[in-house]
Parts: sequence; structure tokens; C-alpha cells
Amino acid sequence: MRIRHNFPIAKEKQYRWFMTTINTALSFDAHDKAKLKLHVIELLEKTNWETVCLAFPGVSRASAFRWKKAFNRSRRKLRSLIPQSTRPKKVREMVVPSQVLGFIKQLRKKYPRLSKYKVKPFLDLYCEENNMPQYSVSWIGKVITRYQFFFNTRKYVRRKRRNTKQITRVKYCPKQEDIALGYLQLDGIKVYFEGKNYYFLSCIELKSRQSWAMRTDSLSSSNAKVFLEKVLSSVEYHIHTIQTDNGSEFKGYFDQAIKELENIQHVWSYPKSPKTNGYVERFNWTIQDEFINYEIDTAIYDVQMFDEKLHDWVQYYNQTRPH
Repeated sequence: MRIRHNFPIAKEKQYRWFMTTINTALSFDAHDKAKLKLHVIELLEKTNWETVCLAFPGVSRASAFRWKKAFNRSRRKLRSLIPQSTRPKKVREMVVPSQVLGFIKQLRKKYPRLSKYKVKPFLDLYCEENNMPQYSVSWIGKVITRYQFFFNTRKYVRRKRRNTKQITRVKYCPKQEDIALGYLQLDGIKVYFEGKNYYFLSCIELKSRQSWAMRTDSLSSSNAKVFLEKVLSSVEYHIHTIQTDNGSEFKGYFDQAIKELENIQHVWSYPKSPKTNGYVERFNWTIQDEFINYEIDTAIYDVQMFDEKLHDWVQYYNQTRPH
């Protein structure tokens, strides 16, 4: 409703006064305590304090006269009875020890995508070594946000999915408690950066969550075979099952190499069902989110350095990083 043109009074200079009165009345109507103050003041002006005391036993004499004084001083405006904010002018400030602040900053600089939940185990160990109190996860999150510990702006990486053929074997992703040690899930990663494709092969053992990753020139079955040989040579336990999706890199030489091995079963997932390979798919997201997105530019000018950093990150993931 356009009050300025519908009410004659709104066309004159009294428009501002008229709208102020409406806003005050609406605000006053929403506060029960303001209504109580008005009732006390009206009763106090009509009678005396004894009557007010009998009608409102919970109101003290000092409060009643203080409300009346403030009401009269404001020229009897209703908004003067609305309770004001009781927030203190000077609030408590969070004190962050310089040692803890420097430790969190250094850790976030080294691992920019390390969340507050992953930072806490490292900070607890640091505080224990330096005889300092431990801090909660929410406190760590506040420090990261307040001091803007967000480093190395993420580089845009376009992910492409491969078309898979209809080969179905495994219906559900196995659970850790239902399998024995030696169950592998493998997958390939293809990222696009600065006009070039970069390929990776990843693997994870479901029971121990031990993981492997390697950069390759292409997602071919021969490269997948070499990667599998490296994985099998690095484990000290028997591998009984290898689960992959329906990508071409896991056929041909790769599938033939598994058939030549004894007591190892090669199983496949449903097409367009990444949840069946949930463990390795989650590892793929982690390695892209925490490593590849930040170090992919290194592969442009120094592939060897990138491979060394990838090897160091995989060791950090297996030995240090909380899961």
C-alpha cells in the first residue's frame, strides 16, 4: 500500500512523523515487557505506589519510578519503554598463544586443505610436547577463519569421466568388517589443466586403508599393469581380490597379468556406479582436493619434481595424515 498517496496527511510534511508513529506502535505491540511498563506507569499516575505494589508485586519502587522518569523525559514516546540491548560495550576477546597461532599457520601453509578436524591431532601432540592446554575443534576453526589461514588459491581443474562398457560383477561396495586383508580397489584419474591432460592411477587396500598413486603418460592397460606390479611388490601380505571399474586401462594387459597370478580374483563394478568403488573414489577426491589442485602447475615445468612431491604426499597420507 502506498501510504504517501493514499492518506492526505502523508502528502504534507507530517509524513515522516506519521511513519515514525506507525513503526513505534508496531514495535511497542511486539514487546510484552514494554506493555507491562506502560500499565505500571498509568496505574502509578492514577493512584499511588501502594496500589501498584498490590497489582504488580514483582515490580520494585525504584523500577517503577525509573520507567516513569524515562517515559516523561522522552515526551511520552512508547518506544522509550522498549527494552534496550544489554550487550556489553566491551566483550571478551579470544586469546590465541603466539606459538599455537604460528603452528596452525605453518601447518595450513604446508597442507592448505587440511580441515580443523585434521589439524586437531597435530595440535594436540604439539601442545602436549610444550606443556600447553589442548583446544577444541571449534576453537581451531575460529582461529583459521579469523586469521584467514587460507593459502594457495585452488587452481581450476576440469575433471572428465570415461565411458565404460557394460561389465557388471560387484553389486555393493564391500565393508571393512566383512573382508580379509588384501582387498584392493584401483581406479584412474584424468585431469585437464592449461590445455593438457594429466593421468594418474590410484589404489587403496580396503582393510588397512593403505594407498598408492602414480602419474602416467596415459591410461593404458600396459601402464596399469606396471602400476599393479609396483603395488604388489610393496605389500607384505597376500592380495586375494582386485576390484576395478570398466575402464579400458583395466582390460587387456592388466587383466591378463592378473590371470597369470595365482589366487587373485579380478572383479568389476557396475557401469556408472562409482559408489561401488567407494573407497578408491574417496581417495581420488582427497588426492585431487589436497594435492593435485595445488601442485598441478609443477608438472608443467618439472615432471620429476611433481612425481617426488606426489610420492611424499602418499607417504604423508599413509603414515601421518589422520583418516
